[in-house]
Amino acid sequence: MQTTSKLPHLLPQPTRTVRLFNSWLTIRNLSCLLLHPPVSLTLNADHLQAMRSHAEAAYPNECCGLMLGRMHEDDKDVVEVQAMDNGWNSNAAQALGDTAALGRAKRYWINPQDLLTVMRTARNRGLDVIGVYHSHPDHAALPSECDRRLAWQQYSYIILSVQSGTVQDVQNWQLDEHHQFQPEAIVLHPALPHSTPVRP
Repeated sequence: MQTTSKLPHLLPQPTRTVRLFNSWLTIRNLSCLLLHPPVSLTLNADHLQAMRSHAEAAYPNECCGLMLGRMHEDDKDVVEVQAMDNGWNSNAAQALGDTAALGRAKRYWINPQDLLTVMRTARNRGLDVIGVYHSHPDHAALPSECDRRLAWQQYSYIILSVQSGTVQDVQNWQLDEHHQFQPEAIVLHPALPHSTPVRP
């Protein structure tokens, strides 16, 4: 989005359950990532196509979703893409302290309870939330200052630039130790015959 991309901004006023679960996930992930920061994000062609289709269907509004998978010493491996509803509204803007009065064409919001449900389901399957994707309608696939401010270092952030309804560019980003976005390589594999790349 021209905004967001981080799970912190997705949980502006979290419940105690959400805070505890998120803290557990963060500590567990960081213990590995601080020693061996990932250098690439691996996904297959179906994952990428699912994100492209979602972004084009949501145009002229921003789409958003989560990448589920596993973290390794030198990469993050996407197993599944989870499309999420963009629930941006005035309440979300107020919770984030966003005074720009922008709509879903430039902002997105994932309901905290929906996020928690995905995280719990993923954990039960031996997966983690390893990244967030969102679209930039009629803007470049470059993270905004809001994206940077709200980002978490351990996640990958895919941004899809949608120009006049068609995805024209896809870029992946990760925060460095100075909390600045740097490009993160994408390793793209062919689609798998019986893969389940996305859940509605």
